[in-house]
Amino acid sequence: MAALAAAVLAAAVLVAAGCSSPATPTDAARGAGTLVVATSGEPDTLNPVLNYGVDGGSLIFDGLVARDARNQLVPALARELPTVSADGETVTAKLRDPVLFHDGSPLTAQDVVFTYQAVLDPKVDSTLRSDLDMLASVAAPDPSTVVFTLKYAYAPFLQRLALGIVPAKGLRRSGRQHRRVQP
Repeated sequence: MAALAAAVLAAAVLVAAGCSSPATPTDAARGAGTLVVATSGEPDTLNPVLNYGVDGGSLIFDGLVARDARNQLVPALARELPTVSADGETVTAKLRDPVLFHDGSPLTAQDVVFTYQAVLDPKVDSTLRSDLDMLASVAAPDPSTVVFTLKYAYAPFLQRLALGIVPAKGLRRSGRQHRRVQP
């Protein structure tokens, strides 16, 4: 019995040692300027419409909401957390201002509408479409407001707003329609 207790204690010490942080910071911990992200494989695409960075995990595109260090939803491109109607079927988001895409063009509510409509478009090969089954429509009543109308109340819908937003103008102008080319 004593041998078993000693073995369990030794295993516990090894596990604890493996979980501790090093005494001196590595180059990466000191801010050497390189960020390494470990994934199980290469992403098929960097387009959020096609499932890159789902749930706000993107390092390139921001969503209306994001997650903080405590994994709580916080405003990202939205000025504040979107509001939900009393019946739970309408979600309204007001955009922060000013937000610019990398080319200097402003983010508008129409970009948000374009992004969500692209996911819902059956011609687009988006694996996220079924994640938005509850979404009846998305509209932009003005340049800084987005209104999501749901088919039914869906409590975790705000989590779906972490989807990265793409620039509608740039993608329409370039002719890219978010369609995955099949071999």
